Amino acid sequence: MGNHFHLLLETPEPILVMGMKWLLGTFSQGWNARRSRRGHVFQRRYKAVPVSAAAESPHYFRIVADYIHLCDLAVRALAATGLPPDTGSLSELRKGDVGKILVANLLRKHTSAGNRWLAQRLAMGHTGSVSRLMGAFGKNKANRKKLSELEKMLKCET
Repeated sequence: MGNHFHLLLETPEPILVMGMKWLLGTFSQGWNARRSRRGHVFQRRYKAVPVSAAAESPHYFRIVADYIHLCDLAVRALAATGLPPDTGSLSELRKGDVGKILVANLLRKHTSAGNRWLAQRLAMGHTGSVSRLMGAFGKNKANRKKLSELEKMLKCET
């Protein structure tokens, strides 16, 4: 994600505008100083989406945090395996594609991604298919070696 970043912030008071102005301004000044440049670093204003920790959605904060973490790792894993980053292109591949199963195993091991998320985002069919394919994949020693190599390449912590 070289062209944007995600932040999940909790503010005790509604002063996000002042905080983002400081953060983006300070970052831009440092970026430009290190590169002897001038002008804008960011193309547009930031996008803010309120996340409520109210009683009706107590798990939403965790869901958003998982999305931020999953998004980065999933994009890097797809790129490392040569798979397309979008679900539409992934759906053109077999649901049992070795690259898809490799990425699914990596995400399952290092994140809280469930079968439903993996099935939808990696276009792997039904959630039962994900379980079956990942189970068969893990029984093969060569596949486990591929997973280990991918983890080292992406510097995943175990």
